[in-house]
Amino acid sequence: MNQIKDLFGAALMADSTYSELCEIRDSLLVLDECMETDGYQSEENFEEWKAINFAKRFPLYQSTYRIILRDLMRVIDELQTNMDLMYDAAKAGKETVSV
Repeated sequence: MNQIKDLFGAALMADSTYSELCEIRDSLLVLDECMETDGYQSEENFEEWKAINFAKRFPLYQSTYRIILRDLMRVIDELQTNMDLMYDAAKAGKETVSV
């Protein structure tokens, strides 16, 4: 969206960004859970095969993290663009809100 026509349009942009951020949060929670499940070991119950398995899977975790990070960076850029559009619309007086 290149222009904000009204307050509803601004709210739609904010809602879309919120939804995308929730998806990213959920992806990070799943990644964290998987890494902890695969990688956590107490000192008393250390098992070498678990450490080897985690080390083998680490590139997968790192790739997943990078994909999520790239998506987060995209959403942040979109959010900045949307905020700039909202400020421009407010400056231009395109929307008058009465409370």
